[in-house]
Amino acid sequence: MGFNIVAFVKRKPGMSPEAFKDYYENVHIPTILSMAGDVCFQIHRRQYLTLNETKKPVVLLGDRD
Repeated sequence: MGFNIVAFVKRKPGMSPEAFKDYYENVHIPTILSMAGDVCFQIHRRQYLTLNETKKPVVLLGDRD
């Protein structure tokens, strides 16, 4: 039986998008793989959002940063 896990993660203030991607790919993913052992995901798909600084997003709750 399969299942989906959806994680919404946020980078630290001051961290560049490139540094965030690098840290996630080279630290978090290897750590998860080493801890999961035989019970590991078959598909791991990532989608990184990019901010458009010329068009500010609509924020319904909290703040953008």
